[in-house]
Amino acid sequence: MPDFVVSGMTGFVGSHISEALRKAGYTVSSYGEFRDGTERAGTFVHCANIHDSPTDNATFTADVLSTIAPRVERFVQIQTFATLHGLGALDTARMNIGKTPLLMGPYGFGKLLQEQVTCREAARYPGLAVRLFYLPVVLGGGSWGRVLEQARLHGVVLPPMISAKARANYIHVGDIAEHLIETRTDTAPGVRRAVLNRSDSATLTWPEFFRDAASVAIDNSPKAIIKRAVICGGLAGYNIVSRLKTPTIPPGVPDRRPPRPVVAKTAAPILAEPFRFSGLIQEVVCQQPYIAAR
Repeated sequence: MPDFVVSGMTGFVGSHISEALRKAGYTVSSYGEFRDGTERAGTFVHCANIHDSPTDNATFTADVLSTIAPRVERFVQIQTFATLHGLGALDTARMNIGKTPLLMGPYGFGKLLQEQVTCREAARYPGLAVRLFYLPVVLGGGSWGRVLEQARLHGVVLPPMISAKARANYIHVGDIAEHLIETRTDTAPGVRRAVLNRSDSATLTWPEFFRDAASVAIDNSPKAIIKRAVICGGLAGYNIVSRLKTPTIPPGVPDRRPPRPVVAKTAAPILAEPFRFSGLIQEVVCQQPYIAAR
């Protein structure tokens, strides 16, 4: 009986969590190995995510939960801070902890649908402990590691009109594994939520976050402001379409599909120029609040 089962073990968070759990002396199995077996497990950690299709991601999550729920004591869903400020139409009080809606792109919307289906399908397994872990910026490698590497070498240019109240919430990937270990006996039935971050995020601003960069600047040029307005308009349009076409997610069925092919990832080149924020991440940087871990 493995102590932990992790889906998405080839991804950044999943791979680091698995390695940290093994180093701590716990047995870890992949979702594919566990799915096709018959043994039971302590905690299932769902890191897998279908980035290019929000509805497929939600359906996949329902199928995964249906497959493993009878054989585990606890189901942990790795969420993102973005879903704390998601579409108010999807039950703000219950799903967004009452926070103001934030413009969302496909990834955030997919995570929000994933949370919706997890909470709904959990009702079919009243004896199962379901935990939602909300993560801010995750350090330890991955895309943010490349951002920091480039910033240290060449500097960083923050997006225009950045809010003075914006906080650089962050967590190290090892902290997630530590929390999983610390809470491994938390198997009380029902859905509970936990916000994970480091305490210094309460006062840590983005310029301070990049304090060891070669340089830190805020681009308030007319071109940058116009670009940000265009991004906001595009995301607002996406949100409107998402509201009008709320997907119907079918009940979970056992997942017996073949594993998705793993696409080899190549490291992004380090360019000899300051790192510039673009796209949705501008809005995250400009508006991200601090929410105490709980």
